[in-house]
Amino acid sequence: MSIAVEVGLLSGKRASVQAGLDETVETLKQRAQVALGVGKGRLLDSSGNVLDVCTPMKKARVQNGDSLTFHIGRVQIQSTGSTFAAILGDGAVVTWGNTGSDSSAVRDQLKNVQQIQATVGGAFAAILADRSVVTWGQPTRGGASAAVQQQLNDVQQIQASFGAFAAILGDGSVVTWGPADFGGDSSAVQDQLKNVQRIQATCGAFAAILLDGSVVTWGAAHCGGDSGAVKDFLRNVQQTWLSKEIAPGYLVIFYQEILHEVPRETLVEDSLRLFVGWRLTESEQSLQDLASQADPGVPDTKALLEAQGVPLLPSGQWPPMYAKSHLLFWKTGLLSWSDRNVRDSCKEWTKVGTQMVRLVPRWFRSLRSLGLPLYAGYTEEEESLMRPAAAWILRNRRFGEHGTFLAHETQEEC
Repeated sequence: MSIAVEVGLLSGKRASVQAGLDETVETLKQRAQVALGVGKGRLLDSSGNVLDVCTPMKKARVQNGDSLTFHIGRVQIQSTGSTFAAILGDGAVVTWGNTGSDSSAVRDQLKNVQQIQATVGGAFAAILADRSVVTWGQPTRGGASAAVQQQLNDVQQIQASFGAFAAILGDGSVVTWGPADFGGDSSAVQDQLKNVQRIQATCGAFAAILLDGSVVTWGAAHCGGDSGAVKDFLRNVQQTWLSKEIAPGYLVIFYQEILHEVPRETLVEDSLRLFVGWRLTESEQSLQDLASQADPGVPDTKALLEAQGVPLLPSGQWPPMYAKSHLLFWKTGLLSWSDRNVRDSCKEWTKVGTQMVRLVPRWFRSLRSLGLPLYAGYTEEEESLMRPAAAWILRNRRFGEHGTFLAHETQEEC
């Protein structure tokens, strides 16, 4: 006896595949790869959960006629001072380099990896889909987590110093490991580490921002671990910053989250236009256009704006309406939010636990495909801002490569 399912890509391409009850999810995934004509990836069930490829079909959370998603993830790379670790599209990990490159001892555990953090000293920590953590590399630089392994559950984020790690758990508490000289011992402030929102690190210390805007620090005093002298000023803190001195002749590329902030103030006018990020490139095409050429199922920039759809992220991924973890840890809140804010015509039947409910889709379709009223169309001037250029003309003023004002004279619109 076999199970037949429909497997689809985010682009909309779909295929029907089947596997015997005694076969594994890996077999089903390989057949889906062939049928869809794609490379490695991960199978997600209707709730967005990653299916374990080692599980027999008769024990998997898959029923005859289910609709699954084949997610092709881009390769993500993290590094220590001398080693690289890459997360492949199927969630596996490969490592190469010098100290810490041997991950063979934990290779069987490195499946469905979501993200990796690394210490400069030579250790890695990987967060898996079930929010557990696997570490490897230099034991004296954070590679040995056996002493706290039982505490590393429901891990949301990991930050690294030169030789230690700090993990934020789902309940807002923090677990640390590694040498005390690098911030691996947080026992002196453990009672204060509650409702932690974010953590930042220097080479030997950590700073945690709490929900009330206060800051807790620990680690080497000469690396910022002692904030006693400025404690009275550390109130209502929104973010901590790490400064680095950059030598002449070097180019620094920042993560996108560092390049912009979401203002707390309420806007005084409606904001109806899209922002898709910036990049340095010699191409004259937008990332949306390049993705459309690679996959005909992805609309190009012009078609996307005309349909008023959702653009790809700079990473090439479709932005989700909510995280997969919301279905597990915030199910009631997600359903309530969806009911209050999304009209029924925009929802779809989604399996939540053992029930089928009407829920906002994780990936939203264009306003045109949903049959909803459209906003005023984009002008040629606005469309030109969505593509790479050395300069732009906006409201008859010319702006250069760095957004600097270049001229006052009237110019024709792009």
